[in-house]
Amino acid sequence: LTHLFVTGTSFFWTKLFKNSNSTCILPNLTEFHLSSTFVNVSATDVKDNCLHNLTVLDLDHCLFEDGLYNDSFRFLPNLQNLSISESFNIYQLPILNTPLQELKMNNIQMKFNETKDNLHIFRNLKNLLHLEISHINLSTWSDDGIGSLLGPLTNLQCINASNNNLKFLPSVFLKLHNLKTVILTNNSIPQWHQPTFQSGKLETLNLENNAIGYLDTDFLPTSIKELNLKGNPFRCTCDLVPFIIWAKQNKLYHDILNNKKQYVCDFPMDRKNKSLADFNPLPTDCRPFNTIVITAMVLCGLMVIVVCVTDIVVCYRERREKPKRKPRYRKLSPLT
Repeated sequence: LTHLFVTGTSFFWTKLFKNSNSTCILPNLTEFHLSSTFVNVSATDVKDNCLHNLTVLDLDHCLFEDGLYNDSFRFLPNLQNLSISESFNIYQLPILNTPLQELKMNNIQMKFNETKDNLHIFRNLKNLLHLEISHINLSTWSDDGIGSLLGPLTNLQCINASNNNLKFLPSVFLKLHNLKTVILTNNSIPQWHQPTFQSGKLETLNLENNAIGYLDTDFLPTSIKELNLKGNPFRCTCDLVPFIIWAKQNKLYHDILNNKKQYVCDFPMDRKNKSLADFNPLPTDCRPFNTIVITAMVLCGLMVIVVCVTDIVVCYRERREKPKRKPRYRKLSPLT
């Protein structure tokens, strides 16, 4: 037997899979699925646990009877896929030292704060390819803290950090050059004004239901094939025009046309709740002023001012320098 499923049963894992002669009953077990059951984690925390070939361990929605700690699962040397989403009695997250490739810890039932212990729980997971950390309240974390958390995952290809109330795009994404898929739905991320992704491999970016008013396409990797921006409060002004042009050139416009109710304007008020597909300003509406024309107008204005001031000064000086003349009176001859 290589695969064992006891999901949703009354199974309570409390001891090792050995017979009375201490012989392993399931020596070839590679996948063990225990979702929605009770688990005694200490059953794995011995060297001779009969699970040395285990590669997949599903513990979603489980109740860890004796709790989960930093040293849990340390004797599962070949574990590649671990899921502990929505499980209970997690006192500490395990610091794994295995060739783990996939980790799911969505909505874990513990306060995942930016503490010294939590900063480095992924320090040994250089082989990790897929990470899910949604609903763990990363809003309390700083950018540096998230950088310390995710920095060691240099081979990461897919990350899902949805529903975390994030208010910024973590700068650590610049260092994760192997990213192919980034899912950040249902956060509070606004538009960004600097490079955030340098991965030439990034193909899918999901930012549905965030706080993006417009998007500077200069900061998007050219490798993007799928971009989801549904449910964002778009500002339908001239700032959005470059994105509309980019969307049409990259076939994203089909998604906008097919989801008109999810791509709507939030500003200005006269366009509020109108579809982004209907926002097609004329080139003249958003044409910037020509700098040469502006310069010429300013210079002409200055010349007029200089001429006027010069005339006033000259007139004033002439009036001051004009000599004062005494009135002349003609002598009258005496009457005879």
